[in-house]
Amino acid sequence: MVAIEGIDERKQTDFYPQLTKIVGTNPDGIFLIAHDSVTAMMVKQAREIGYKRRLVFSEGFHAPGRKLVIDKIEGSITPAGPMDMLTPGAERYINMFQKMFPNEIPQAYGALTFDQFRIIIHAMEKSQNITDPYAIRAAVPKVLPIPDYINLIKDSYETGQTPLIYLFGEIKNGKLIEVQPE
Repeated sequence: MVAIEGIDERKQTDFYPQLTKIVGTNPDGIFLIAHDSVTAMMVKQAREIGYKRRLVFSEGFHAPGRKLVIDKIEGSITPAGPMDMLTPGAERYINMFQKMFPNEIPQAYGALTFDQFRIIIHAMEKSQNITDPYAIRAAVPKVLPIPDYINLIKDSYETGQTPLIYLFGEIKNGKLIEVQPE
């Protein structure tokens, strides 16, 4: 790590000062942490000041943001969920979503919420209970994994939390391709 620069994505649109400082350190890559449109602005500005190396993104940079700068992020690395990798459950969800909301783009957080509600409903059915949160939580491991879930939710902790498995992808020829571990 050669530099850290803060931003305020709620107010800021000019990232040239921070990016110029970072690029001046000649980094191998720049890790951009912001949401879709703000990350896209930072990508454009980094390229405008001549930065040509790899960019690495946080999980806040989803497909709608990437579409804005797809021509500027070749070789970049990003966390990639099943919505990005189009798992069978994700494809089904996207099709259902687009029928209901034809002018909207489904987002990863909505898909995760959809999965979580399905887990709760299945756990209620399994526990035959809709009022006791402890009985419902105890039933969660008994309903996992369910193969048609969108996200890779395979188990749950005693606390009821369900860990997500994140994939990583690289932008190649304008497409997000899963990075395979070595």
